[in-house]
Amino acid sequence: MREKTALFLITALTLAALLAVRLLLPFDTFGTVTVIDSNAHRRSADPTALALPARFDLNEATGEQLESVPGIGPALAEAILAHRRTHGAFDHLDRLLDIKGIGPALLDTLYQYCTID
Repeated sequence: MREKTALFLITALTLAALLAVRLLLPFDTFGTVTVIDSNAHRRSADPTALALPARFDLNEATGEQLESVPGIGPALAEAILAHRRTHGAFDHLDRLLDIKGIGPALLDTLYQYCTID
């Protein structure tokens, strides 16, 4: 009886140790990174919630669309619209660098949201 109990405890501890190692290590057996998302329980179960941002044409964008881009508030959205009214349609997204308040980092973000059609 003692041998069975000891064998059971050894097996249980071994499995617990393997599980702990698997949860602590960010790599699986093939060397690829496994991302553990600790906030997954807070997110919506809606599959579209994980979708890429909707892209829009910069030359037809509204202020509301521009404000949906992280880093662009009402003032910067209005500056983009004013630049478009004054200088005409944008021929390339890099022209946004002509607007005060838009630098390389924000331009990289804008590339994810905007197109020039």
